[in-house]
Amino acid sequence: MDLVGLVPATENLPGGKALSQAIFSNSLSGQTIEIVTTDAEGRLILADALTYAGRYKPAAIVDLATLTGACIIALVIM
Repeated sequence: MDLVGLVPATENLPGGKALSQAIFSNSLSGQTIEIVTTDAEGRLILADALTYAGRYKPAAIVDLATLTGACIIALVIM
């Protein structure tokens, strides 16, 4: 049995009003995604990593993503 580890990484834009150079991005799966907040980088690379992992035909996938921006919003609302 083989074990494959993927570590998708990206820049983290500094704040909710920061702008990236592209408003639209193409995912590895071929979908075009509109980026409307800077909190999207982690989700985009997670989607690409899952698409890439599918090439290995895995029996299981373990996701260790943090998605800290979404956690902060959830805690502030509570």
